[in-house]
Amino acid sequence: MYIEKLKFGKWLAEFNLGTLETELVDSKPIESLYAKAKNAVDLVRKYDQAEGEHNWLKKRVGWQGPRNDFGYLLNISTIAPLAGTIYGLFNSKENQRVLDRDVRKYPVTFKSNRPLTGEEKHQEDVLKNIAFNVMKKQYPDIDPNKIHDSAVIHVNVPHIINTMKQRGLTGEELERAIIKEIASTIVHESTHQLERTWMGTTDESGPREAEKRFLNWLERNPALIMAAAK
Repeated sequence: MYIEKLKFGKWLAEFNLGTLETELVDSKPIESLYAKAKNAVDLVRKYDQAEGEHNWLKKRVGWQGPRNDFGYLLNISTIAPLAGTIYGLFNSKENQRVLDRDVRKYPVTFKSNRPLTGEEKHQEDVLKNIAFNVMKKQYPDIDPNKIHDSAVIHVNVPHIINTMKQRGLTGEELERAIIKEIASTIVHESTHQLERTWMGTTDESGPREAEKRFLNWLERNPALIMAAAK
């Protein structure tokens, strides 16, 4: 699920720059609810590394190299809990964009030893909010690897667990179903983030397709979900 506006807790306000474009996703908030949520994150990490599985999405969003940030986890800093009756949420207001200092030279110069002027602040705001595909056209001289996006996504672990239990699942079958649903929800919400970053907008079609393809990949690699559930 994608939502444009959402109030969120103060604990989300601090952004960990150390996770920028890495797979060092902070999943502790959902691991506290279900320890094997970490295994679900690991499954998505393995999927990120599966060559050829993501070409369809790269084409859909208009992703072009040279960039080093394509992946379902590379743009995510934190996987946070969620309440209610939906499995997941991406809120664009929790997306963070960090500009390298030398990027700000174009088309105006930003200097770190004084406050930004009104013109410079406007330019920085533009670069922090513009879709990458629009940026490539308007500012072709900007090195895209100098601009970094990262976001918080939410997964409703209790609701997923309760739903799987209501289906009568038990033992390792239950564990596999929970882990699979958490992982596919991460893929779904991360696709919202990728679409929003590159296209400037997102809907449910791309994330649903991404989720479907991830589950198909798991079906072709049953040993991975079996190991994750143990």
